[in-house]
Amino acid sequence: MALTFSVEILPDHKGFTRPRAVGDEYVVDALINVTEYATGGLEVTAASLGLSTITQVICAGDEELGQIPFVQITANGNYCDYAAGPPVVHQDTKFTIKYSTGSAELSSTSDEGTIRVRVYGTI
Repeated sequence: MALTFSVEILPDHKGFTRPRAVGDEYVVDALINVTEYATGGLEVTAASLGLSTITQVICAGDEELGQIPFVQITANGNYCDYAAGPPVVHQDTKFTIKYSTGSAELSSTSDEGTIRVRVYGTI
């Protein structure tokens, strides 16, 4: 099953839709429209957000009630995916968004709505 979702970079207060500097890093606010979700999550790349690396991801909101979006990390804080067995560390070029229904991951579904994220990184 192919995962389907789209990323829309949100305009800032000046109307710009590209990363902007915050101290030594850049920040991007984006909407991720999840039109189909499969167990294991959605891998979002830095490039899809106009960045070359990712240092922090914040899930800032979710349209769908009942599911909780989250970004998986290892014990030492690296972004990763625990799809099967030990974690696959993404280094700093992508992150995996998953949905929880309490303590269990959501299984395959269609149209989970939109997630708002704030992503910090470098260009």
